[in-house]
Amino acid sequence: MEGSSSAKSDTEYAAQYFGFLPSSFVDDLSEDSIDLVTNALGAMKQQIMKKLAGQFDQKELDESFKKVEDKYQMNQEKIFEKLGSYLCAHILKVPNHVLLPEDEAWDGETSAGAASKLLSVNTEMASMRESIKTALYKKAVLATELDNIKEVCRKQEIVIEKDKELFKKHSVEDCKDLIDFTIQNQKSLGNKSKELESVMGNVIGQEDKLEHLDCIVTKSKKHKNESNLDNYVKRMKTGNSLCTN
Repeated sequence: MEGSSSAKSDTEYAAQYFGFLPSSFVDDLSEDSIDLVTNALGAMKQQIMKKLAGQFDQKELDESFKKVEDKYQMNQEKIFEKLGSYLCAHILKVPNHVLLPEDEAWDGETSAGAASKLLSVNTEMASMRESIKTALYKKAVLATELDNIKEVCRKQEIVIEKDKELFKKHSVEDCKDLIDFTIQNQKSLGNKSKELESVMGNVIGQEDKLEHLDCIVTKSKKHKNESNLDNYVKRMKTGNSLCTN
């Protein structure tokens, strides 16, 4: 595991130093070589078809050149695989004493000192990441608040436009006119309230008079009925007396 990690580190360092991956350099050479052989075989096949026309079977010719091409390609891949391994291990490898310009700050540093600085840098980077996360969160919150404010402003603009239309409808041009308009409405409302109170007072007075009159009429009627009843009783008694005599 450590060997794999070391090889990966060497490969990354070599890529930074040379500006390309050593393995990709060999891959490019392999592809160019295979294309060259393929084109050469294709040219040979064309010459055979041209100079020996009618003296061979086309299917057999195609299969034969295909086998030759596959054989060449297989051998080339093996050769370039070995070449790539050798180049990466011995030629396109950055020696341990060579530093990149950006790594010169570590020159002469002990392993313990480098580890300490690396830990400090990682801690600082972690703090910066947290700061960035916090800033992004605040940005998102502020963006939401800004959208809410914009929505409130939009609704306020709608209300203002409606108020303007209402003022225009009632010929109200400025704040003073609005105040006068309000005072006028208040006075009109006060006058109507007084009229209503007056009407209500008159109605209540009339109801009281009707109740009093009804009471008087009821008593008078009751007294009259009692008087008529007494007279009737008296007449009845007088009639009975005359009959007896």
